[in-house]
Amino acid sequence: MERFSLKQVQQQFLRALSGNVSPIGLFTDSTHFSIYQNSYYFTAQSVLKMDFEKTARVLGANEFSNLVRRYQTHYPSRSWTLGLLGEHFSAFLRIDRIRRRVPFIAALAEWEWAITTASQAATPSPLKVREDVFKKSIRLSPAAHILKLQWNVHRSVAPKRIKTYLAVVRNQVCVETLELQPQEHRLLESIKNPVSTESFLNFVAKQTTATKLKKWITRWSQNNLIQFE
Repeated sequence: MERFSLKQVQQQFLRALSGNVSPIGLFTDSTHFSIYQNSYYFTAQSVLKMDFEKTARVLGANEFSNLVRRYQTHYPSRSWTLGLLGEHFSAFLRIDRIRRRVPFIAALAEWEWAITTASQAATPSPLKVREDVFKKSIRLSPAAHILKLQWNVHRSVAPKRIKTYLAVVRNQVCVETLELQPQEHRLLESIKNPVSTESFLNFVAKQTTATKLKKWITRWSQNNLIQFE
């Protein structure tokens, strides 16, 4: 009798659960295993429908259901938690045939995923600017996500194709979507990893006016887009 490692068994169990044929012959009793397959599929569909509520509404129940099956086949989950099930959903929508009928659907899903992940992030501490802040590092808040989209999906159920720069951020009680200027977007992108506050402000000062710099820093601080550490 052929022996399989625990890792092989786990991998093939997941493949079979997702509806894929097991290449090494495990879990091939489709009659009995279909019970688990259907349960997994409906659970996954329920999770994705909650994470991508607007996307599901645009597509309709049947189309969304079929899309979930295709997504699970193309991107079988490799995470222990269903909370990360949708992490590749917008990327998949960029290559799936649905994009021909609903060209803005990937942008909509990307925005919704940013909202989902921001809502699950740790609540950021209120920013307190002190004299020693310039000796610290500045970075984008872990509760904030910066997006560059080709559709203004946040504004309408019938989006227009226009370059859109957004910040999705969790504040104390809710998740907000803020529109950014292109230059703002570039600067916030540059601090996804911590950098020296002093060098960052000196760099920004060369890119724009002092008035605009003060306005942006104040806005970013008030909306918890940045943090010092």
